[in-house]
Amino acid sequence: MELSTLDAQKHAGDGGKPASRTNPLALFSLLFSVIGLSTLIFAGPISSLPALFGIVGGGVSSFRLRSTNVDEAGRGLALAAIIVGVLAFGLSWLMILFLRSA
Repeated sequence: MELSTLDAQKHAGDGGKPASRTNPLALFSLLFSVIGLSTLIFAGPISSLPALFGIVGGGVSSFRLRSTNVDEAGRGLALAAIIVGVLAFGLSWLMILFLRSA
């Protein structure tokens, strides 16, 4: 069998389109945001740093996915990274304010 025949058979179920890959920056941004949220209890205010990386990375990857014509998935991951990052960043700053007042 030729290579083109194998590719046609491989992608016959999805309309002949090759599968798009996930944007790695969106994936790492979500990872950093989740790390920031999960380390909030143990690390306290320092957990705002990975959350900030998640927010910035999610914004950059969302902008790149909208502005380029590359067939990549990950807009949902970028949005989730921004939301979780903002939540973790806000909670860490609330923790800072609470610890300062106590």
